[in-house]
Amino acid sequence: SSRVLWTLAVTQLAPRMSTPGAVTKTAGAVATKKTTSRGRKVKMVQTFGRKKTAIAVANCTEGIGMIKVDGVPLELVQPEALRFKVFEPLLLIGRDKFRGIDIRVRTTGGGYTSRIYAIRQAIAKAVVGLLPEVRR
Repeated sequence: SSRVLWTLAVTQLAPRMSTPGAVTKTAGAVATKKTTSRGRKVKMVQTFGRKKTAIAVANCTEGIGMIKVDGVPLELVQPEALRFKVFEPLLLIGRDKFRGIDIRVRTTGGGYTSRIYAIRQAIAKAVVGLLPEVRR
C-alpha cells in the first residue's frame, strides 16, 4: 500500500527526467545521477512526505543552498506560526550542511498544518538520502 502511494506521489508530482540515469533506492529516497546541460553529473534524490491527505515531494540536488516550497523561499512559508516546524530538519542537522544542496518541494492535498508536516518529513528524508553521514 505504501508502494502504491509512493508511485502515485511520484507520478503526479515529480517532474519527468529527460535523461535516464543510474537509480538506487536508499532510506525511502530515490537517488539518481542526472546530467546537466553542461555535461556534468549531479546527484539527485527525490523523496516524499505524507500527513493525512497532504503529500509533499522533495527534489534534492547538489547546488548552492536554495530551499523552496511551491516556488516560495523557505523563510516565507505560511502559516507563520508553523514555519518553525519546517525549519526543524535544518536546525537539527545544522544550516552549514545545507549550503551545498538545493531542495525544491511541491505539495498537494490536505490543509495548511498537514502540508507543513508533510514538507518537514520530505525535507528530512531528502537530506538523509543525499547526505548519508547525517543519519543518526
